[in-house]
Amino acid sequence: MGNGGRTGHAYRKLIGAVKGRPDGWVCCRCRRPIDPGHRWPDPRSWSLDHLVPLAHGGPLLDPANAAAAHLSCNSKHGNTIKQTKQTIIETQIW
Repeated sequence: MGNGGRTGHAYRKLIGAVKGRPDGWVCCRCRRPIDPGHRWPDPRSWSLDHLVPLAHGGPLLDPANAAAAHLSCNSKHGNTIKQTKQTIIETQIW
């Protein structure tokens, strides 16, 4: 019995976790906001981008390898490894 791949519970849980991040609705490629009103297959819709592509050995379910992207940005990126514009979130304990 496998983990369900991209249709299993673990993958859906990963999508929920990425969408729940502070930058979960900001494209990791173009840094523009992703409008939740756009649904797949709209090029502006939300998609899960694997920063190290699966074709290059990137892990499918690792949250550190997952980020939000517009479907068009993710498709344009393909399976090439590119530098992303990551947001650094700092917290301060008062």
